[in-house]
Amino acid sequence: MDENDKDRPDPSEAGPAPASPPAGPSLKPTSRWRAHLFEMFSFDLRSLALFRIVMATLMLADLWNRIPDVEAHYTDFGVLPRVDYITNFMGKYQLSFHMMGGTPFSIYLLMAVQAVFGVLLLIGWRTRLMHFFSWLFLVSFQTRNPYVLQAGDVLFRQLFLWSLFLPLGAHWSVDRAMNTRESVDPPPRAISGAVVLGFIMQVCIVYWYTAALKTGVEWRNGTAVWFALNLDHFATPFAYWLMEYPKIMAFLTHSTFWFEWLGPFLAFFPVAPQKVRLFAVVAFLGLHAGFGIGLKIGLFIFVSMTGWIPFIPSFFWDKLGEFWNRRRAAKNKSLFGATPATYERLFSRFVPKRLMTPRPYHWRIPRVVPPIAVFLLVYVFLWNNTSINGKPLVLPGIEQKFTSWVPESFPWPVRLIGLHLPDKTTVGDTEIPLKALGYTLRLDQKWNMFAPRPMTGDGWFVIGGTSRKGKVVNLWGDSPTIDWAKPEWVKDTYTGQRWRKYMMNLWMKDFKKHRRHYGRYLCRKYDRDNPGDKLETFHMYYMKEETLVDGLAPTECVTLWRHWCTDRGKDVKKTPYADECAEINVRAAAQKAAREACKCDKMGERTGDKWGKCWERVKKKRDDFVKKQGKTKVDDPALLSLISEANAEYDRCAASAPAGALSGAPAPVDPKDDDEPPSGN
Repeated sequence: MDENDKDRPDPSEAGPAPASPPAGPSLKPTSRWRAHLFEMFSFDLRSLALFRIVMATLMLADLWNRIPDVEAHYTDFGVLPRVDYITNFMGKYQLSFHMMGGTPFSIYLLMAVQAVFGVLLLIGWRTRLMHFFSWLFLVSFQTRNPYVLQAGDVLFRQLFLWSLFLPLGAHWSVDRAMNTRESVDPPPRAISGAVVLGFIMQVCIVYWYTAALKTGVEWRNGTAVWFALNLDHFATPFAYWLMEYPKIMAFLTHSTFWFEWLGPFLAFFPVAPQKVRLFAVVAFLGLHAGFGIGLKIGLFIFVSMTGWIPFIPSFFWDKLGEFWNRRRAAKNKSLFGATPATYERLFSRFVPKRLMTPRPYHWRIPRVVPPIAVFLLVYVFLWNNTSINGKPLVLPGIEQKFTSWVPESFPWPVRLIGLHLPDKTTVGDTEIPLKALGYTLRLDQKWNMFAPRPMTGDGWFVIGGTSRKGKVVNLWGDSPTIDWAKPEWVKDTYTGQRWRKYMMNLWMKDFKKHRRHYGRYLCRKYDRDNPGDKLETFHMYYMKEETLVDGLAPTECVTLWRHWCTDRGKDVKKTPYADECAEINVRAAAQKAAREACKCDKMGERTGDKWGKCWERVKKKRDDFVKKQGKTKVDDPALLSLISEANAEYDRCAASAPAGALSGAPAPVDPKDDDEPPSGN
């Protein structure tokens, strides 16, 4: 397929109607199959123009949303100072000119420059140049602090890169209106080629690989969506209502899984490609809108929907233009027409006239771009293959061992499809870092959304500290006092999606090293906001709430981090709020005692050795619990009472054992004399 080939002109555009864009030069495909391939793998330039407008708008909205968190996330005062980032976390192949300054002013200045590029991209002035600078600033900004990013940010930069060489300014732009080559070389209706193919494949890769990574049993038994909607970090009121219908949950789980596998093929379906593609666009927009109704996951919803805008086929715009012409013909108003006078009227008040001078607009893709696009497409596929577990692969004549996710029973040429991209390779005595290009251009990606299974560990944060004046302070939330109760809406405890992602990362074991830097930030922030007083020490707790198939497990208080801000803080052995955390854990253990002790009854193992073996496992957990509480030296009478209650729950359930099932077990209790069932059942 030729880069600059065009679709056959539509008869509806043959007339002089002002609403139809110029048909461009007549470059007819040489054969029917070539025309069909062009129709399958092409983008309408009007769709690309709308894509440009939405992408620029999203970038400006993203900058606006980051403004409140600039100091916390991107300066030396915040959670990731430049020295700590470069020394401990930053990859050696990553580049960011946002590292040049560590003050809010320097970051605000760079954000203002990026906003200017975004506005110019929005109106389509010097589109390719503004697109390049917008992408460059976006990548640099994301690299400055990658620990506040989510999947939407990753997809955002991929879409920016793949659309870099597409003629986004061919319609609805200043470039088009000021084009002096309009009569000589007008842009065609649609365009195809390697860059278009790369864009299509990048969008499809998101769904194929996230489906491939969904290997958890929850995606097979129909409970994955139920677990996902149970996450208080994301769930909306609609999600809680929807969870009351298990059959709908099972249907949504299976349909989401299989649509992620099969749906992307509709983007280049061989039969009636334009109509099927329009159906695919509507279907995926509906899919992501559904995600947005049930889950508050920020930028990902809007970026994913934006990625499908270029797929809008030509016949959609043709029909829309015909409809508009019929409605507005009397007033002679065109849907697609734009003249230099139009833009001069719009921008004359604040744009210098010399910027609005006519000039040529070159919509053709340079010949050097298609080979680069093919190389990057292969590179991206290999990169995503590394996210799937692979088996060793030995290539003939090559000593180095590679891996592939294709089963070993297949011959090695077939296994090349699943070839992993290694971190580096050696050619002779030269070591080549193969992933350096991906980290530099920020092609790095992994689409493991709710994969291999949705999280079951949920919860909320409690951060309490003590100041030099002996005051107990709450460092999380709006309450002046430390509140251990579950918030009504956990997702609303975060001031934005960036903070939510960062705090959820802190909960993960792999990000344990970042807790110290977050602690230092809290110390600096408290001392600045409270002159005359200093924060001496604080504890960061996570109230863990495990989601089980039959409900929620008892809430546990997990100590994530203990931090002292001054040397005096080292001497603080016990904080005034430490007993409350211990009490929560003992109460949770007591509830678990009842749940575990009666687990054997629930399983129906009421006879013989099965009940005895089940009880032995439960008894061991009870003994471990008592031993652990003894090590903590809990001496509060209320806590000791809870421990006694826990032991009583075990004994109570043990009393219901069949005769002879347990050696030395209490005699079974007559059900008539039994009171309420144990708590937690």
